Amino acid sequence: MSTLHRLTAVAVLTADMALSTMTATATPAAAAVTYRVLITGDSITQGSSGDYTWRYRLWNKLAGTARGKVAFVGTRTDLFDTLGNKSGSQHYAASFSARSHSARWGDTYIDELDAIASQVSRSKATTLVAMLGSNDLAYKTSPEATVANVKTYIQRARKAKPGLDVVVGEVVNRYDPWAGTYSLNDEADAYAGRLRALASSLSTSSQRVVVASTRNGWDAKKHTWDGTHPNPTGEKLIAQRVSEGLAKIGVGKASPDITGTTAWKVAGPRPSLTPASEAAKLGWTRSSTGATGMFIEQRLINTKEAWRRLPYAVAGSGWTAQLLAAGRTYQYRLVPSKGSSTGVVGAAASVKTTGPMPGSIPTLKVAAGPESIQGGQSTGASWATSKNASGYKLATRLMSNGKLSWENLPYAIEGRSWRFEMLAVGRRYKFRILPV
Repeated sequence: MSTLHRLTAVAVLTADMALSTMTATATPAAAAVTYRVLITGDSITQGSSGDYTWRYRLWNKLAGTARGKVAFVGTRTDLFDTLGNKSGSQHYAASFSARSHSARWGDTYIDELDAIASQVSRSKATTLVAMLGSNDLAYKTSPEATVANVKTYIQRARKAKPGLDVVVGEVVNRYDPWAGTYSLNDEADAYAGRLRALASSLSTSSQRVVVASTRNGWDAKKHTWDGTHPNPTGEKLIAQRVSEGLAKIGVGKASPDITGTTAWKVAGPRPSLTPASEAAKLGWTRSSTGATGMFIEQRLINTKEAWRRLPYAVAGSGWTAQLLAAGRTYQYRLVPSKGSSTGVVGAAASVKTTGPMPGSIPTLKVAAGPESIQGGQSTGASWATSKNASGYKLATRLMSNGKLSWENLPYAIEGRSWRFEMLAVGRRYKFRILPV
């Protein structure tokens, strides 16, 4: 009996081990790369410093719909540096590994006819996504001539890689924010019709050509940061339309739809601060954000003062805050602006101003006044001169509603009296006069 029990135990153990081995073997291995996608294009595709790019949006979608099956290939990985007016930037808004492409700022079909065969060969591409044509139609060739160049472009790409599948994008319109007018509408419409006819004539069962309907839903006023180059919302729309084209040749799926309003979540850089007499000098670098300007936010520490944003974006790489109180500590933070896109606040930095400290205000008189011509009640305030003060910053706080923050007049005044308007009748207020 004991021998039988031992044999039974061994048999059960052996069966369990065999079952475990079979289960491990049955687990699917990671999918091998099937599609080597070469993306060509102009500035809309290359993108500039601080952009996510529509390539990033497409990659994220394919990571879900064709996981492990797609690799982006190309001859470069960079963005365009709009501040230095040169290519070579790697300051993407979000990090991603699939940065390879062959798009170039200002590029056209006519300029790339002699290069596409080499790009396909060097990258060993199996699929080509061509997003050129905007600069052709705007500056160089008619819709008819541009489509003729597209045909030559595809033929040369196929010669370098027989069996190459091609997705070719439509040309989207542009918007002039200063004039409030659109351009390329007629040219893009004529081009799109001819492009579809070309795709139909070139497409075969072994070498497919499809058109990505990038004009579908596109509005340059809504989808760009400068009238031409896509903002995050525009990036997603282009990526969705390209994914729909790729899905027609079996690369990923058209769904889910990723279009929709999307924020530019790029944070401002931490400013450098240099103290000055009743002033602070701010400096920053724009290269990482590609910002065309910076919104500046300021607050005086230890006064429960809320952050206040300068009402306009400052161009350049520096600004001086003036009429500050001497010997006080101020905080500053930056919000990048790229055309019509506004980013998010960055890290704050502090600075203590220098200069002769204003003396205290020996007397402050406040008296209720007549009804305000703007509604509510008015109150007059007057005060004695503060030694060394060049101006006075005024603030009010409603006492009976639990508010902790002061409402500040957005600028310093030089006089020693002021009438506060539009105060609620019957409410208690506190007034603050800060010499600066």
